[in-house]
Parts: sequence; C-alpha cells; structure tokens
Amino acid sequence: MSCPNCKRKVISWNWNMIQQLDSSRQMQFPCILTARKACDMRVVKVLRERSLGDSCSQVRRILNEQHSEEWLGKNLVYLTDCQTIQGAASAGLVRPISFVEPPKMLPVPQFKCISRTC
Repeated sequence: MSCPNCKRKVISWNWNMIQQLDSSRQMQFPCILTARKACDMRVVKVLRERSLGDSCSQVRRILNEQHSEEWLGKNLVYLTDCQTIQGAASAGLVRPISFVEPPKMLPVPQFKCISRTC
C-alpha cells in the first residue's frame, strides 16, 4: 500500500486495530508489525529454528519450499472447487461459469532481503 500524496510505501495493517482484538485473535494474526515493515510469523519461525551453521541461501531454500507447498495447496483447492462447480453446471444445478487461470506463483524475496536478517 502506498500513500496517495507522498507515494511512500506503508504496511496495510494497523496495530491499533489488532490490539482491539482479544488475545486469542491477536495470536492468529500472521505477521509481526514494525513502523514500516511486516514479517510473516512462519518466516520468523524458520529464522528462529535455524542453527548457527545455516547459511542465508539455505534459509531461502527452506522458505522457497514452504512457499511452493502452500501455493500448490491453494491451487489444488481452487481447481477442485472449479471442478465441483463445473460438475454442478453440467448437471443443470447452476449456470455455466468461465473460470480464470490460477495466479502464477510469486517468487520468494531475493538473497539480499533475507541476508539482512541472517
């Protein structure tokens, strides 16, 4: 998200809103927020679990593997839902719908972005 006036990038979540939630809901929030950036809790977990001998390229490989698995899982759900709706349309239960292709997998951030945290 960016400010329309100054074009500066800002995170789109507001910590003040998150603090209004009860503790259990706050724990479900997927990111750690700072003034300008946010970091996914799964990335923080990988960085915490890495041993001192792990290189940044190894951390990136782990993140890339997890990212790919999640992307494949979401695509599977989407395509299965499309197939179910298409079956219902061919049975005459709903009107036929044209489906869009699932989005392409976005790459994991480059080495220098990860190396700042390693």
